[in-house]
Amino acid sequence: MSLSYKFRAQPHGSGEGNVFFNNQPICDDDWDNNDANVACKMLGYSGGTATIRSAYGLVPENFIMDNIQCLGTESSLSDCPRLNGNWKCGSHEGAGVKCSTSGLPVLKLVGGTVTQGAASGNVYLGDSPVCGTGWDTSKANEICRMLGYVKSTKMSVLSLFGEVTTTSMVYEISCRGDEWGLAACSYVEDGNCPAVGAPKGAGVVCQGYRVELRGGATEREGDVFITNQPVHYAGWGIEDAKVVCRMLGFSGAKSASIAGVYPRFTYFKVSSAGCTGDEDNLADCPHTLTYYGSSYYNTDSRRGAWVVCF
Repeated sequence: MSLSYKFRAQPHGSGEGNVFFNNQPICDDDWDNNDANVACKMLGYSGGTATIRSAYGLVPENFIMDNIQCLGTESSLSDCPRLNGNWKCGSHEGAGVKCSTSGLPVLKLVGGTVTQGAASGNVYLGDSPVCGTGWDTSKANEICRMLGYVKSTKMSVLSLFGEVTTTSMVYEISCRGDEWGLAACSYVEDGNCPAVGAPKGAGVVCQGYRVELRGGATEREGDVFITNQPVHYAGWGIEDAKVVCRMLGFSGAKSASIAGVYPRFTYFKVSSAGCTGDEDNLADCPHTLTYYGSSYYNTDSRRGAWVVCF
C-alpha cells in the first residue's frame, strides 16, 4: 500500500493521497469511508475518510481494484468484496484517502534540547521510552527521519538524557522505512524488555531539517513544510528558497512568495530565515524556532512560505 500526491510520493506523514495497491491505483466506484478506514489502517494510521475523482492528481489507468465494499473492520482491502482489474475507469477516477493519527501515541524526544536544526533526547512513544536493547544506528536514523531531520549524529543505549521508567518500554522495533511515524511500525510494548541488568533508554541526536513542498500544482512548487509544520513567511526571500530547492534536488529557485493563511493557533516550525543562498540545509541558516500564529485579526501572523523551484 502506498499513497501518491500530485504525481509524487505523499508528503511525509501527511496521510493523504491517491491510494495505490501493489503500485496500481484503485478506481473510486463505490469508494467510501469504510474502504478508506481499511486503507489507512494498512498504512499505520488510526482511520480516515475517502476522497474520489483523483483528488491528488491523475492516476495511471492500470487499475487493480474497483467497486470495493469494505465493512471497515477488515485488515486489508484484499479481504473486502470487490472487482479486480480495470472496469472502464479513467485516470480521473482514482480513489484517495485523508488518514488520521487520532488516538495513536506520539513519537518524541525527552530530556534533551531543541536548537536550530538539531534535537536530542531519549526516544519515547507516547509515555513509554524506547528500550536501548536492540537500538542501533539504523533505527536512530529512522527516528530522526520520522521527526523531520536528515540523520542521527549520535545515539545512546544508556539513558544518556536522563533515567527512564522501565514498567512499560518499546522494543523489538521493525520498520519498512516509509512509515509516517513509529506508531506505524511493528513493536512490542510492555515491561519485559530483555537486558543485562536494568533496561536503559535509547537516545539520539538528530541533525538537519528535511523539507517538503505541499499544495502545489507540480512537484516543483508549494508551501514549505518541516515535520508536518509550515515555515512562516517572515523574512522569507529568494535566498531561502534557493536552499530549500537544492535540498529537494532541484537546480535552484524561480521565486519565493507568501503562502495562504493558516488556521488560528498554527505552530510554524521556522520563522525569520536568513539564508545567504549558499547553505546546504535550511538548518544552517539563522532562523527563529517555533513561531506561534495565534492572532484572529492579523492574518499576516498566520501566513506561510512558498517556493517555485526549477
